[in-house]
Amino acid sequence: FFVNFEVGDTTLAHVHSVDSVYIFLSPSGASVDQLVKGVGCKRDFMDYGEVRFGEHCECPLEHIITSLPGAGGVTCVDAELLRPPPKRGKEEIQEMEKHELVKVRSKFRCFKITLNPGDAVETFYDFFGLRVVGKGGECDFGGWRKQVQVGDCDWFEPKGTQKVENVGETVVEYFVIQWREWE
Repeated sequence: FFVNFEVGDTTLAHVHSVDSVYIFLSPSGASVDQLVKGVGCKRDFMDYGEVRFGEHCECPLEHIITSLPGAGGVTCVDAELLRPPPKRGKEEIQEMEKHELVKVRSKFRCFKITLNPGDAVETFYDFFGLRVVGKGGECDFGGWRKQVQVGDCDWFEPKGTQKVENVGETVVEYFVIQWREWE
């Protein structure tokens, strides 16, 4: 899900009942009040690029969120983990060029990739995953030029090497979520 609401906006009451990875993309962070069923009101702040994991299968979260002044509105990608990926029988890649490991949990790993203008990286994703754009710009994906926007997402399966080059004039940043095998 791509979530975007302005300061002062309030969501409808909703329930998260599936484990989820949240990536917060508000450039100046987001300050919110959460009215959580059975708990009450909690104030929270999410930094740009913060990655959280919500274990909701066994403990669903029902809440209402209000975006508060003092930061930007809320921009977030919520990726639900509906089922484990197919078994590959391979070990996880431990290090990848320009991939900063930002969060590891039993069901996923999340990396951040930052490309300055002219930077390029060769990627080799031998796993199932999701790429989420945090800071947009113009990139060349192995001969395919594309303007990427904040919150753009694309799912992928294990694939060979791909070169990604920032051909624009701004910093491009994206997050790669690797779905880990679990029972």
